[in-house]
Amino acid sequence: MKRPAWSLLLLGLILLVGGIGGVVVVQHLADPNDAHGNGGSSANLAADLEPSSLCSSDSDDQQPITADDGQHAHPDSSHPAADGGKDKPDQSPGSVHTGQPTTGTPPPEGEEPPAEEPPTDPRPGRKPTKSIGGVNRRLDRFAINAGMSADGAVAFTCGPEKIQLWSPDKETSLWERKHGSKYASAAAISADGALVATTSEAGNPLLVRGADGGPVWEFEHETAISVVAFSPDAARVVVGDSTGALFSVDVETGKESRAIGAIELAAEEGLRSIQWDASAAAMYVGTNKGAFYSVSPEGDVKPLLSREDGRTWGIVLAPDGRSFLSATREQGLYLRSIPGADVLKHLPTDGPEHSMQSPKPIGRGRALVGMRDGISVAVHLWDITAFKSIASVELSFVTACAGSADGRRAITAELGGGVRFWNLDNDLFAPMDKRQVQAIYASFLPDGRRLLVGEVSGRVSIRDADTLEELDSFRTREKTVEAMLLSPMGDKLAVVDTAREPRLWTLATKESVSLGKLAEFSLMQFSTDGSRLYLGVDGKIGIFDTADGSRLGTLFDTWQIPACRVNPDGTRVAIAGYPVRLFSLPAEGEGEALDFECPPISALRFSGDGGILAVATSKGLWLWDTGRSVLSTKIDIGTYAIEFRPGRDEFMTEDGNGFIHRYKLDGELIETLGGGPEICWHVAWSPDGRRIVGVGDDQAVYLWDVD
Repeated sequence: MKRPAWSLLLLGLILLVGGIGGVVVVQHLADPNDAHGNGGSSANLAADLEPSSLCSSDSDDQQPITADDGQHAHPDSSHPAADGGKDKPDQSPGSVHTGQPTTGTPPPEGEEPPAEEPPTDPRPGRKPTKSIGGVNRRLDRFAINAGMSADGAVAFTCGPEKIQLWSPDKETSLWERKHGSKYASAAAISADGALVATTSEAGNPLLVRGADGGPVWEFEHETAISVVAFSPDAARVVVGDSTGALFSVDVETGKESRAIGAIELAAEEGLRSIQWDASAAAMYVGTNKGAFYSVSPEGDVKPLLSREDGRTWGIVLAPDGRSFLSATREQGLYLRSIPGADVLKHLPTDGPEHSMQSPKPIGRGRALVGMRDGISVAVHLWDITAFKSIASVELSFVTACAGSADGRRAITAELGGGVRFWNLDNDLFAPMDKRQVQAIYASFLPDGRRLLVGEVSGRVSIRDADTLEELDSFRTREKTVEAMLLSPMGDKLAVVDTAREPRLWTLATKESVSLGKLAEFSLMQFSTDGSRLYLGVDGKIGIFDTADGSRLGTLFDTWQIPACRVNPDGTRVAIAGYPVRLFSLPAEGEGEALDFECPPISALRFSGDGGILAVATSKGLWLWDTGRSVLSTKIDIGTYAIEFRPGRDEFMTEDGNGFIHRYKLDGELIETLGGGPEICWHVAWSPDGRRIVGVGDDQAVYLWDVD
């Protein structure tokens, strides 16, 4: 599969380094010919750079990495990144995943950004006729650092080249200006938002007005600036340079007020963060190698954490100043004492695909904590003293975030360029964007005149398919939703959220039944008549009665199923393995092995009559004639989604780059559709096969007319 050169390079960097984010892949076992979108999508949200700071400025000594070799992962696996995280998860409409792959990643701190810019118009193909939702604020490039005023009225994002100021009331930045620092930590905002400290294009400390970005003063300094921060009274800007020296500059005069002290740095080590305790009696200074120091007003420097304690990506002080929250790459999240840094509480990571990101202060004794799972990250609102999560949201490759000191608002910046404001008043991540629709799933209802749109927040809306105007809505869950799936009859909606308690909703009454608490969720499909729901739960595929939610039995019993599909008449099931096998139901014995070898599988689909089984992989698409047990067609293009067109000898695929291709059954290309998201999570035909709906990593809904 071909990607633009810049995309390959940057995607390879993400996946090899451990990624800004992580993914939990969840295969929806949908009706192969279901025009109502019996393939779910995910709501997954978040990200990081190196081991795991929520802001990519937390990266340090990463080495340059070559381009992605085009290998992609076991997409339909409930165990993310089954082959080590290098491959791409399932983007098929019949699957849900809790993460969104990306086309680029910020460079490590201290390295120059890539010289080659993304193409200005990378979306060839016929454009959609309508769209709604998505992220309305966008950066030209990614952000590496962010900060917010105490009341959340304004916030900045800082990238490799420029700093921008944002307001939740505006869809474009209030202002932007270039900076000359290669350190993303060299930016800060005053509590009242009236001033922003950054660097000039010459690399000197620079103070600008929050109102318009105009300069107040520039302080000439010979050594490269690593970090800046306002003192608690906002009377001084504290500056740290690449030698480890700390000094302060008077806000009013722009002159150095005094030298504070110096941190002894190792080779390639640099200062990264500064924060004060509640009494402003001491500063806590961190480096990009994971060491932290306390610095007294007199300049006495004492070690708080060393590299031997694990590479710590950030700390947030508890309100009483007697403990602090910290996160390391491999070991997890800690609550430690002050002084001594003794471990009081510890939340370990869960395996090599999981890690913690740098916590960020947000006031009221809380922090923003990113928890990475594969290549997606759930951002948590974390109570420091109680050491527990209050709320969470999963976002697409967050590279920078910040919270207001009053604890009421947050800002996140995503690798794809999206900037979002969040209201946290009710201990929930409520989006503040004017375009409130943040879709993870969309499907036509059986009449073809209406669309069901599911959102990250659990909100479900019914919309006119022609105008996209909202006709009705209801809320399914209070937690972040990971997956939705509409039944073929359009009367039931299966919903899975981060609480791992799937519920089955009846659209007519807007009431639901629980399908039980699950330790693990992977696969989901309705039977053709909608009477049964197949769920991959806790290592098995369970069968549930959609009338009352009761469990009827087990379809298939195995510890892990990377992909699975039941045929339309419910008599056979395809299991993705090595090789793919077909079983008559009930599944017993070895089944029929498909006589071809293929890379890790991203999706399985049956044609409407069950006569063809499509096997989609990152290297190509195989069409298997189930009646004659022979390979009928092979198409050499990476495929992450496939849906057969109702009533026609035609199917569509999604290639992992956001392009939808229409093919005849013999492999002849009909046309390519573009202009949608970079990555499609979910695509579906309308019941009459004359429209296609898609939802992708920008969380917008797109409609294409066909024929």
